[in-house]
Amino acid sequence: MATLFTAVGTALSGGASMSSTLSAFSGLLGAIGAARAASQQAALAKANAKIAKQNAANAAIAGREAAMFQDRRNRAAMAAQEAEMGASGVVIGSPSFARARESFAQVAKQEAFGIIQNADRRSQNYRRQAAMFKAQSKIYSTQAGFSLLGGIVRGFSTLLGSARPVMNNAWATNWYAPRYR
Repeated sequence: MATLFTAVGTALSGGASMSSTLSAFSGLLGAIGAARAASQQAALAKANAKIAKQNAANAAIAGREAAMFQDRRNRAAMAAQEAEMGASGVVIGSPSFARARESFAQVAKQEAFGIIQNADRRSQNYRRQAAMFKAQSKIYSTQAGFSLLGGIVRGFSTLLGSARPVMNNAWATNWYAPRYR
């Protein structure tokens, strides 16, 4: 292990050619840049996931509010219809009026249910989008780590590759040297 560190030290102190040292340094800088870019992408995806979650909550709330508003409008329309029919002489307690009122109420309920259902679908789509952004963020974070690790490995590989003759000489010198005195 000491021979390896000696070879790296020799490569950095002049045993390696200047071009291989610059190549290793350039590769490391490229890896750092790729890692930073991937980290920024991860942060952006995480922010997008947060926004999508908020949009999901807002869509659900907006749907409930729209359904309540529509229900109020329908009740007002039913009251106006009842007042007009009563003013025109229709008997409010008659079976035909009760059927008309029930049919109007059924349509109003279906309309409110449709509004809520559409809002739930929008909310579910936003939640799905948030999950995709979160997964994307994890992928970018992993990519950042591997980019950096790959650059470091390539840099050391370049340095060690150019220092191989120095390391081989050090290995050959130490191989036959007596260890005990």
